[in-house]
Amino acid sequence: MAVEPDSAGVRFPPPFVYLGALLLGLAAERLVTLRSFGIDWRLLVAIGALLFVAGAAMMLAAGLFRRLGANVPPSQPTTLIATAGPYRWTRNPIYLGMTLIYAGLAIGFDGPIAFALLPLVLIAIQTQVIAREERYTVFLRIDCDFKARTDKAYFYYSLNGKDWNAIGEPLHMIYDMPHFMGYRFGLFNFATKTAGGFVDFDYMRLSDKIIAAP
Repeated sequence: MAVEPDSAGVRFPPPFVYLGALLLGLAAERLVTLRSFGIDWRLLVAIGALLFVAGAAMMLAAGLFRRLGANVPPSQPTTLIATAGPYRWTRNPIYLGMTLIYAGLAIGFDGPIAFALLPLVLIAIQTQVIAREERYTVFLRIDCDFKARTDKAYFYYSLNGKDWNAIGEPLHMIYDMPHFMGYRFGLFNFATKTAGGFVDFDYMRLSDKIIAAP
C-alpha cells in the first residue's frame, strides 16, 4: 500500500489485520482440541448475526466519508474531519464496525481461538493505526463567552476532536468606550527555533456551543 507524504503514515490496510487474524484463528482450530464455545449453535448464530449487522451498520460511516469527499484509507492525506452521524459519539466508527463484524463472525462460526485473537488485533489497530492518526492531526478551539458580560476567550487543543485540553490562560476581552477595540482571532505558523516552516489548516467551523469554562 503506497503511503503518501502528507498522511498518518499507516503502511498497511487495517481491514487486512482483522481478516488475517480471523482466518488464522479459524484455521488454527483444526489443529487443536479447543474447537467450540460449548454453546448451542443456534444461540451462537443469533449473537453472531446481531453483532455482524451492528458492525455493518457502523461501517456505513465509510460511505459518509466518501459523500463528504474525504479519503478513507489512513495512508492518504486527511482532507476534512467528519463530525456528523456516528462521529458525534466516537472518532473511530469504522474500526468499531470492523471489530463488531469480526466478533460476530468469530462467534457465529463457533471460533473461540479466532475470538481470543481479537484483543491482539485491537492492540495492533490502536498502536499502529489510531495512534498514528491522532498524532497526525491536531484540533484547535477557541470559546468566547459573552454571557452576563463575562467577555472571556478560552483556548483548547485536541488530538482526536473530542477530548479538549486547555492552553494558557483565559483572555479577558475588555470593551470600553474611551478606547474601543474589537478582538480578532487568527491561525498562524509561528516558528520558535528556526525561521521558516509551514502548517496546513483544513477547515474552520463556527458554532454557538462552548465548553464549560475552566
